[in-house]
Amino acid sequence: LAKPRHIMGHLACFVGGLLTYAAHEVADPEPWWLELGEEVTSTCFEMSYRSKTGLAPEGVYMELKAEEDEMKYPPMLAHSQLRPEALESMYYLYRYTGQNKYQAWTAQLFEAFENHAKAPFGYAAVADVNELPPRQQDEQETFFAAETLKYAYLTLGGGDGGVDMARYVVNTEAHPLGIYEGELPTSE
Repeated sequence: LAKPRHIMGHLACFVGGLLTYAAHEVADPEPWWLELGEEVTSTCFEMSYRSKTGLAPEGVYMELKAEEDEMKYPPMLAHSQLRPEALESMYYLYRYTGQNKYQAWTAQLFEAFENHAKAPFGYAAVADVNELPPRQQDEQETFFAAETLKYAYLTLGGGDGGVDMARYVVNTEAHPLGIYEGELPTSE
């Protein structure tokens, strides 16, 4: 039998924000939601922090039984698309807890974008987050400007960006949408 692998993909990093939002906005939240949201987000930050470039890979293998938890960057997951999910969770955690560490983490990620992904006409995906200097790929996903930079701006700018969370919900693209407070039409 093959040894099971524990894989953490960057796309799962939105879960920290989801749990944090739910812990504060759902009528009867489970007591463990916020703590788990913080732990997921911390793991996502570590994916970046432990890489040589400070950029997050698409995913890591987790070695949980070692003396110290280890993250391995397999070649098929070592590239970075400059995804927003970890920054999204940091935004919600900063917004709801006020803990400055989430601004500091966001600033570190933004610095890594500037140092390793900045290209002549924008930003570029990186082929391997543990290669210095990194090989930039000739692509920038649309979500980088639409989401990644927006969540960084909202977090570094103080956490609300003028968005009253009692009147708006922020969708996964970081767009504020007004909460409808009227009556819904009925079909007769």
